[in-house]
Amino acid sequence: MLEVRLLHLETKKLYDRVVAEQKVSERLLLNVLPYAIAERLKGRPEVMADSFTEVIADSFADVTVLFADIVEFTQFSVGVNPEKLVVLLNEIFTAFDSIAIAAALRRSRPSAMRTWR
Repeated sequence: MLEVRLLHLETKKLYDRVVAEQKVSERLLLNVLPYAIAERLKGRPEVMADSFTEVIADSFADVTVLFADIVEFTQFSVGVNPEKLVVLLNEIFTAFDSIAIAAALRRSRPSAMRTWR
């Protein structure tokens, strides 16, 4: 009986670890892909395998993509406190968000690489 309880406890620990890893994986997936695409991928485990050939994408007739590069950012970031750097980046991206909202654009995914539609 003790062995069964220990096995159950070990199984529960492993299950809890898997659930925690799934949450991390989901956050990473949503940082890289738009929500709708991530949901489609999650609903199709065979597409997540190494050998899938199907393209899962959305098509839009009118799209504008803004790529912004902060000149010499790497060099600048070396000498800045990490907390201050995050605050600065947040201010920059918030400004881009404000411009996009004012222009009635919609961001297609929330991530460090922000894009708007």
